[in-house]
Amino acid sequence: GLQLTPFFSYHAPQEDGYMPCFGLWIESEKTKIFLSNDSQYTPEYHEQRFQAADYIFHDCETGEFKSGVHAHYTELIQMAPDIKKKTYLYHYEDRTLYDAPKDGFAGFVLPGQIIEFE
Repeated sequence: GLQLTPFFSYHAPQEDGYMPCFGLWIESEKTKIFLSNDSQYTPEYHEQRFQAADYIFHDCETGEFKSGVHAHYTELIQMAPDIKKKTYLYHYEDRTLYDAPKDGFAGFVLPGQIIEFE
């Protein structure tokens, strides 16, 4: 009962642009989920999906320095409030220095956490 659709995204910079990667759009009769899968923060490229999604899972670096390989918290915090409130962050460093719910996000996905969808 699920429709899984990969979509192109951007990963690490390289000489001739960016290394490609693929996110995943997951859709059931009642729920639409955006899964970034190891990508840069490119809102201009994903805005329609952000708006249409019921849940967003975005990878998120939380280190002191941006690696340039993944989206960083300081970039993702710029999301519009209606987008942030449905965004869960993952792929972060163990020593997280941010309070995601206070900043308007749904939160950080915790190890072993189960999130159920319809």
